Amino acid sequence: AEESDMEEKLKGLRDEVHDAKSELDRLKEEETMLMNNKNRQKDEIRMIDDKIRDHEKKYNEIMLNIRNLKQQQSNKIMAFGGNKVINLLRTIERCHQRFKMPPIGPIGAHLKLLNGNKWAVAVEHAIGRMLNSFIVTDHKDFRLLKQCANEVNYGHLQIIIYDFSTPRLMIPQHMLPNTNHPSVLSVLQCENHTVMNVLVDLGSVERQVLVNDYNTGKVVAFEERIQNLKEVFTVDGCKMFSRGPVQTTLPPNKSQRYGRLSSSVEGAIEKFSNDASNEQKAANDYKWNKRDAELKLEDLDKKMNSIKRLCLNAGKSFNSKKLALEEATNQQAAERNLTPLSSVDEIVEEISEINKKIKAEEVLLEGLEQRRHEAVGKANDLEEKFDELCESANTELASLEKAESELMEIEREIDSAKKAKDHYDNVMKTKVLHDIKEAEEHHLELTKRREVNVEKASVICCQNELATIGGCDGRTPEQISGQLENLNRTLKRALEFRMRKFQTNATNLKHQLSWKFNGHLKKKGISGVIKVDYEEMTLSIEVQMPQDASNRAVRDTRGLSGGERSFSTLCFALALHEMTESPFRAMDEFDVFMDAVSRKISMDTLIDFAEAQGSQWILITPHDTSLVKAGNRVKKMQMAAPRS
Repeated sequence: AEESDMEEKLKGLRDEVHDAKSELDRLKEEETMLMNNKNRQKDEIRMIDDKIRDHEKKYNEIMLNIRNLKQQQSNKIMAFGGNKVINLLRTIERCHQRFKMPPIGPIGAHLKLLNGNKWAVAVEHAIGRMLNSFIVTDHKDFRLLKQCANEVNYGHLQIIIYDFSTPRLMIPQHMLPNTNHPSVLSVLQCENHTVMNVLVDLGSVERQVLVNDYNTGKVVAFEERIQNLKEVFTVDGCKMFSRGPVQTTLPPNKSQRYGRLSSSVEGAIEKFSNDASNEQKAANDYKWNKRDAELKLEDLDKKMNSIKRLCLNAGKSFNSKKLALEEATNQQAAERNLTPLSSVDEIVEEISEINKKIKAEEVLLEGLEQRRHEAVGKANDLEEKFDELCESANTELASLEKAESELMEIEREIDSAKKAKDHYDNVMKTKVLHDIKEAEEHHLELTKRREVNVEKASVICCQNELATIGGCDGRTPEQISGQLENLNRTLKRALEFRMRKFQTNATNLKHQLSWKFNGHLKKKGISGVIKVDYEEMTLSIEVQMPQDASNRAVRDTRGLSGGERSFSTLCFALALHEMTESPFRAMDEFDVFMDAVSRKISMDTLIDFAEAQGSQWILITPHDTSLVKAGNRVKKMQMAAPRS
């Protein structure tokens, strides 16, 4: 009976373990299914985010294109550099006198499309950044234009050096691609031949062919083997070319949805506005889808947490029932083997140890469950990091596309630079080296002529004297001759002025001498005049005596008496003394042959003159000086009579 009861008990325990195992498996399957649904929901949200970003990016690009088109609508030049190019053109206008030739640019402002706007996008992809470029005639203008661009913060401005005097290039028919499709050159119109020459020399627009679609482009670019063909562009901007056996196809730049050379700006703005509205609507729709997906994800998270708790409880129930079944099985086996028990205490002790093991297993189970939760958390973190990695990878892919575009532009610039190098090498060989050789020969000839001229000029003026007056470095012979003529004219004017001044002074002195002479003569009632001829270097005295009734002037002083001649000579001397300065003066025998009256007048005149002048006078006379009037400054000295 006990064995039967034990079998029935074991059967009941086995059924409970089986039911607990089934429930645990069911819950684990449901947990796995929920986890898969959750992952799929996250993938869906991630995909929706990508689509939202794509539509928002397209929307922003379209709005940027609309803004550029509106600027282009108000000012065509704005399409080729925005406000920076406007500021640069103003600076060029302000500094135009410093340029050898006014710069030409931007190139796009000088171009128009023929046959409508069909090829606007294709031409935009073909010519590229050259539409924003400027053209100058030499390196000096290049540096000056670069300085102007730096002033307005216009960085990375492409400046092309080209000879403005080069006539418009005429391309022979055999150098053009042998195809019925148009080339970029054939759809462009430009009145400036320098711009067209640059597009041909540096852009190879005559070898860039335009086609309607992708399939036609493949045939033209890769199958027909057309000579003189460089690149093929489709209407939407797809580029195809081959370099040897390598065939390359590049998709159009998604951000370049319109051509800046397009004449119908309003239509493009309307089309872009519709596209922007569609992109914005699509982005909003995906945002609503994202909200629904996030709500579903939250519901899955709640169900997932509930299932995890149920799995935990079911696991505990399964383990406890399994342990009870194992204990009952062991007990039955022990009873069948008639294993004697020493005592009830040993059984109790064994039960206690088993309970300890059960508790230890439960603690271990809880630890494992905790580690499982931590592992789930780490898995979630890894999923988030994986999402971030995917997002970063998308960003890197966008950067890679941008780098690929820049690489294409660099390759195009390298081709242009190679052509420019070949062109200038050819110019060096055909023109520059020959001109340099002729210039060197001319320089040697001028050097020899200079040495000869220096030697001739040294005879007139040595270099040391020339250095003291400032030298003549940097001046041409014509400038030196002009300066010499100016100096001669200046010296001549100065000499003429000094001569006029001298003649005026000489005339004034002559008149002054005559007036003073006549003034001294009047003291005795005599009149006279002194005539001076500077050219003949003669001086003559004319005296009019008061007792002469004929009023004839005596031109020869020998016609006067001794006293009259002495008095006249005294008056002439006083007139000269009055016009000159001296600290002291001396006169000897000035009163000889004079009568007493004349001697008295002469002596008084001399003393008055000496006192008025304030100078020292020494008067020597053999006559009596008693009649000389006394004064503070008058001193008389009489010498002893000479021995007989």
